[in-house]
Amino acid sequence: DDSILSSFGLTYEFDTRDDGFVPQLGTHVLFSVETGTQLIGSSYEFTKYTLEIENALTIGANHSLVATLFGGLVQGSTPFFNQFFLRDHMAFISNSSALPRELQVNFSSDTDYDDLLAQLSLDYHIPLQTHGEFIFQTYIFAGIDIGASASLDEYQEDPNGRGTGARTPLA
Repeated sequence: DDSILSSFGLTYEFDTRDDGFVPQLGTHVLFSVETGTQLIGSSYEFTKYTLEIENALTIGANHSLVATLFGGLVQGSTPFFNQFFLRDHMAFISNSSALPRELQVNFSSDTDYDDLLAQLSLDYHIPLQTHGEFIFQTYIFAGIDIGASASLDEYQEDPNGRGTGARTPLA
């Protein structure tokens, strides 16, 4: 069936981090709203909200702890590729062979697209070498991701109906 996805979005970003790659201090906030409506030619009526908050703290001798909270909500009817796919936000998922989407294309057999997503990550960075001539920075890091996704409706476009269950992986 032919359909058209037309949407517009607004984004707010606030960033006080000292380094965008491995911050040791600062906060980053990213909030976005995307809306699709028939008024602009879309076949879909939806609103998609995302919020990401990252806070970095220096611990000891240039070590850093970075905490990131991500949340998302889709209201209305949007195509499956515009819904949340938990694997896109997690480094590893236990008991899953799903791959993250590359260029918004899913190469795995997992089709668990959901309307609601929550994730918390903690990363600890230890610098090994900084400001070198050939390699600029080298770090060792450890991290943990905890996330869950869920469907708001009992049945969606998936004819098998995923239901309202959620997946809660630990990485």
